Amino acid sequence: MTKPISFGELDFRTVSSLKDGHDAPESDTPLRILIIGDFTGSHSRDTSPDISRRKVLEVDRDNLDQVMERLGVTVRLRFDSDEDTELMLMFKELEDFHPDSLFERLEIFKRLRQTRAALDDARTFEKTAMEIRSWSKADTGGGPLREPTDKPRSPGQSPRDSASLLDDILDEASPSPARASAGSDQDQWNSFLHRIVGPHIIRQDDNKKQELTSTVDEAVSSLMRMILHHRDFQAMEAAWKAVYFLVSRLETDSHLKVYLLDISKQDLSADVRGSEDLRLSGLYRLLVEKSLNTPGADPWSVIAGNYSFESSLCDAEVLGRIARIARMAGAPFISAAHPGIVGCESLAATPDSDDWTDRIKKEDRSAWEALRHIPETAYLGLAMPGFLLRLPYGRETDPAELFGFEEMNTIHEDYLWGNPCIACTLLLAQSFTRHGWDMRPGTFLEIEGLPLHIFQTDGETAVEPCTGALLTDKACDVILDSGIMPLVSVKDTDAIRLVRFQSLHDPPSRLAGRWEQAFQA
Repeated sequence: MTKPISFGELDFRTVSSLKDGHDAPESDTPLRILIIGDFTGSHSRDTSPDISRRKVLEVDRDNLDQVMERLGVTVRLRFDSDEDTELMLMFKELEDFHPDSLFERLEIFKRLRQTRAALDDARTFEKTAMEIRSWSKADTGGGPLREPTDKPRSPGQSPRDSASLLDDILDEASPSPARASAGSDQDQWNSFLHRIVGPHIIRQDDNKKQELTSTVDEAVSSLMRMILHHRDFQAMEAAWKAVYFLVSRLETDSHLKVYLLDISKQDLSADVRGSEDLRLSGLYRLLVEKSLNTPGADPWSVIAGNYSFESSLCDAEVLGRIARIARMAGAPFISAAHPGIVGCESLAATPDSDDWTDRIKKEDRSAWEALRHIPETAYLGLAMPGFLLRLPYGRETDPAELFGFEEMNTIHEDYLWGNPCIACTLLLAQSFTRHGWDMRPGTFLEIEGLPLHIFQTDGETAVEPCTGALLTDKACDVILDSGIMPLVSVKDTDAIRLVRFQSLHDPPSRLAGRWEQAFQA
């Protein structure tokens, strides 16, 4: 039997005090934006089970890099089913996501640079040529790459202090490919290249220097693409560049402030589902007790969740609980909706709503409908799709300086997409900047100056929509009827537009927030 959905409970005395906590804000009350999401990766995340005890950090355009360094942003990338084939990357500033920085910092690229240089030396050419050819021939039965266990560490050094698991192995290798022994280090290096890079390079069976050099260059580019397009790398880059997108377009000051809270969707879900009494959740203590119920503390105004929610029963339950807490806080929670909610797996692949099919399970559909009918969802806003955060790297768009690199072939998933909650939050903040607490959601609906990718395909000029899809009015109506806010591209321009601010509530209603009390005062 399917477990009945529950959106949690709040004590009647807590609910009865709601009106007092939602008085109209004073004119000098700041607009406080809290962005929550996974901003560190599982390696460095604060593991405190109580969300309310985690550090909430103020961020602006001037201190973004310092906040990144303080949080210790780390991403572990696995390139195949072998859990030991892992690359660990650390980021201290936004530029660390750039290919030039990766090319310069990572030992794996240093080894490829050494290999390329060895082709220019007559004394090392033959052995280097044999090594390069082995990349497409290496035996995969030699076992996975593993971190050496016999390598001495300095006092206090953690097992993961080096740049990556692979870096530890390569550090022990001979610095010159010509002097590299036939030992395990070299075998593991070749095995790695075979498994990870080999399928992406052209096999060369002769000793022509130019072709061998091209093979090394393609190995560099292929490996860089694999890193940039890895799901976990993209998620972290998109999270931080979305924050930069927001703070770089706002004039933050004592009246408008932006904060970050590092918490994964998994941890957030566990927190709000941990008890039927929502007052026991860390999210409630953070958003309500530490703001509204603390003398002298300013309340939160907007909660932007850098997540994507599906139409599953679990996600519906989580959203319902968040909505109830958001209502108590007087601050709407805005996040992304997966297109599956409207029966579409990819808006880029099928932008025509006639091609959408409702495949949602019956129990999930019932949960979603129940969610939309609770009054608290007036404080819940979901939007789709995302928006483009940067151009692909390449000679005609954003060239790398340290090596020739063309990132992609206009594949939708390989672009870097930002969460639509950031665009919605920017529009609300711009309205506040213009009108203060007399603001109304919808005063600003359009954002200009986004990256615009213009490219050639089949001899013709094409433009990638800034939201990845050109949605018709009919498609937008279907999305709106589902309670979702559509974010649309303005055709052949660098602009996007939110069709309408609305909540998830059914029947349709405005997105509620502290501005409602100001308007009614």
